[in-house]
Amino acid sequence: MSVTFRGRFDGKVIVPEEAIGLPINQSIELEWRDPRPTEAASLSARRAARKSLLERPVGGPEIPLEALRRESLYGEDR
Repeated sequence: MSVTFRGRFDGKVIVPEEAIGLPINQSIELEWRDPRPTEAASLSARRAARKSLLERPVGGPEIPLEALRRESLYGEDR
């Protein structure tokens, strides 16, 4: 059986934030994870946000490919 719950450590015991439905005196095994984002996770999220900004299309005038040919840009005739 697996139960996930949030709680607080009051200095002596862990106090669940809500009822968890376990029998009294039931042995349990705990794994502690800090719910606050770590600095590395925060940095990773900021990088992902910046990357998504770079990958989105940028609006602007549409220039036909013919206008970008060398002959069109420099007035050269072939």
